[in-house]
Amino acid sequence: MSVGLSFKDSPREVVRMKNTSGAGVVAGDLCVLKAVAAGDEITTTTTGGDNQLLRGGGFMAVETIANDAYGRFLRKGFTKVLKVNGTTDIAIGDRLTSFTTAGVAKKAAIGDPYFATALEAYATDDSSGVIDAILLEPGA
Repeated sequence: MSVGLSFKDSPREVVRMKNTSGAGVVAGDLCVLKAVAAGDEITTTTTGGDNQLLRGGGFMAVETIANDAYGRFLRKGFTKVLKVNGTTDIAIGDRLTSFTTAGVAKKAAIGDPYFATALEAYATDDSSGVIDAILLEPGA
């Protein structure tokens, strides 16, 4: 008898990065790699479909992290706390990209870089959604 595995059982990659976004971040906030020589800094973005997702991927804070402090960020794997905007309805299986509100993801349009797949739907026209998702290798 074989035992099936789910996304919840998939390996998670959590990395220690420095938040230099100019403000604190909390669990569920989407961040992107900051273009600095150190290579260990993240920032938030207010660019919908930010191409920075292709350069470094998405990083989701897994704890409260003050500005200029190091903390843990989910790079790949399952989460239950990704913040999303539902103005464009999100369905299970949709690819996700960055939204114009800092720290929030949205449904990716054709051609948008993506960093995650929605495992839960969200269709409310606000940026208050929190969904299950799996972060993966970025793509376009």
